[in-house]
Amino acid sequence: MYGLAETAGFALFVDLTESNSNYREIGVPTHPWNSWIVNTSNVEDMIPPSRVGGILLEDPSLGWGYLNDPARTAQNYIRAPSWLMQIRPTAPYDYRCLKTGDLFYYSPNGTIEYIHQKDVAERRYFGPPHPYGVPTIQYAKKNEEIFASPTMKTRDKATTVLSKLKEALPIFMVPDIAVVLNRNPATT
Repeated sequence: MYGLAETAGFALFVDLTESNSNYREIGVPTHPWNSWIVNTSNVEDMIPPSRVGGILLEDPSLGWGYLNDPARTAQNYIRAPSWLMQIRPTAPYDYRCLKTGDLFYYSPNGTIEYIHQKDVAERRYFGPPHPYGVPTIQYAKKNEEIFASPTMKTRDKATTVLSKLKEALPIFMVPDIAVVLNRNPATT
């Protein structure tokens, strides 16, 4: 799924199964969303399939802007390009679109693939990679116990994670507690 705080839902969706394990593929637009890959310098230029460009999102649930940040609002919440107004002569949401700053391309199967974030400064609050972070999720088997009393080792890990987060993030973004799990349970 691909959705942003600037939207009221998920803009793109893909079913990642064993037959489709491309982690960069974020899918196709969810109704009523539309997405377009455009030139990052000029939204009037659409990008052909297999070329990298910025994504432009269109939807009635799009936010109205950033609180107390008119410059950023003007930069990212834009009026729809002229080609979009020609495609859709009437639009109930005032032809507004969102430029996300993320780079994508259309894959050969027609879905959209994520490349990376154009403005790396936007990632500053995610903090540095942590040695205890695990890039994949391992699901517990049915009836398998997944919680036990914390050991000193897990308490130390949680304390270390929280202290590193306090160094890298504003205090309001640091959780009060950290829970160390050996496995993440799957829900059915």
